[in-house]
Amino acid sequence: PAGTALENELTRIRTAVNEIWLGGNREGDDFEIEGAFSVSTEKQAKLFTAVLKLVITAWLRQEKVADIGKVLKTLDVTVDGKVVRVSGFKIAEKEIVPVLLKFIKKDEKN
Repeated sequence: PAGTALENELTRIRTAVNEIWLGGNREGDDFEIEGAFSVSTEKQAKLFTAVLKLVITAWLRQEKVADIGKVLKTLDVTVDGKVVRVSGFKIAEKEIVPVLLKFIKKDEKN
């Protein structure tokens, strides 16, 4: 409908991720994933931080991860200048393996 975000200033907000660094460590039956996302400005980094939290939450729900609250409780998303850092993203092996297999299968189709 008229007056939505699609028709106002929000459509002018653009954030490009210039670089991504991801890493993961196994801790028993869990994996801890850490990463950093480089953007062009500090303002974009702050915006990207908020959006990233929403995206992670939506992704966990889509994948039907059990106890999302526990996963999000350890998640830390911070801004360091033009870099957004993610740490404390702990997820059980039984939750992450099906997701990774989906990525592999999707890549095989392309």
